[in-house]
Amino acid sequence: MVKMRLGFILSALLTLPLAAQSTATLFGLVTDQSGSAIPGATVRVSNSMTGFSGQQATANDGQFQFVNVPFQTYTIRIEKAGFDPSERSISLRSNIPFRL
Repeated sequence: MVKMRLGFILSALLTLPLAAQSTATLFGLVTDQSGSAIPGATVRVSNSMTGFSGQQATANDGQFQFVNVPFQTYTIRIEKAGFDPSERSISLRSNIPFRL
């Protein structure tokens, strides 16, 4: 089974005033049960109501990042051959950094 460590930080912290910002940067680290990073895992973020979706592979250190993600609730699904898929729901609604 793939163990997920997900977090996000608002892109508002990068360039724009908080009042004008409505997108976030979603980042995370994918590890196995022993804590070792899983490179090349497919990470999908999607919201079926808005149609927003994105997909990428984790880097060699198991990390991933999605930028300019609109505030909403998303399904995060991680898959890698040899591991059970993992899926979670996460809400991007706040301008306070959050780590899951």
